[in-house]
Amino acid sequence: MSSKTMRIILAFTLVVTLLSGCAGKGSITVGSKDYSENILLGEIMAQLIEAKTDLK
Repeated sequence: MSSKTMRIILAFTLVVTLLSGCAGKGSITVGSKDYSENILLGEIMAQLIEAKTDLK
């Protein structure tokens, strides 16, 4: 690749990386299979995420 192409790719990657940090408050969905152990682990994970982050 030419030097100009590499610079364009690097600039694009830098812009995308910087803009990804500007996202608003998000949410997260925790899924689990329909087995009692998996439902329990999914609920534990959801509560842990809510307690340790500002995600709801």
